[in-house]
Amino acid sequence: MYVVIAEDDSDFKCLQILIKRLAKDDSISIKGEGFNSCGTMLNKGAKVLNLWNQKKEYRKFIICYDRDKETAQKRYEEVISKIIKPAGIKNTDNLICILIPTEEIEAWILADIKAVSNVIPSWQPKDNYQNPEDIQNPKETLTRLSRINKPKPLYSHNIHNEKVMNYLNLEIIKKKCPSFAELANFVENNISNYPRISK
Repeated sequence: MYVVIAEDDSDFKCLQILIKRLAKDDSISIKGEGFNSCGTMLNKGAKVLNLWNQKKEYRKFIICYDRDKETAQKRYEEVISKIIKPAGIKNTDNLICILIPTEEIEAWILADIKAVSNVIPSWQPKDNYQNPEDIQNPKETLTRLSRINKPKPLYSHNIHNEKVMNYLNLEIIKKKCPSFAELANFVENNISNYPRISK
């Protein structure tokens, strides 16, 4: 049973879908919360994790914090100091995955951008991003690409991200996105990335 916290509700819902798909089990219980900003998650995340940590059936915790312009290591350390340690969660009793999408979770969509056509049939992107996590502002990139010479973009992350997650080729995402590969390893093989040695 999983507990997931993320910066916003869209990311939380996307992770729920991806975890179930990776586990090949739609019945998995996934609790937690998407906050309205990274600051709110850092301030309130420990309380949410502590609440679910008291329920013994929930022993797998995922904290998703976009890297944005920071280093992955700094984000990782922030999660430990501001969420995991204050929540009193110990890795000896639980499995913890600190997920740092580079730069945003939308990079995973860029990895298999053709999947968006299943949700927005009028948009048939031909782009092929071999290293989508190197793209700055993937959310803005998706928005820009979806304009198709129109003033209003076809894509809106709040509306479409969750739907697109159902169609992504997960094997492609694993190969192209190291951050997603960590999530897959956690769900499929019970391999945690916490604690790890600072680089």
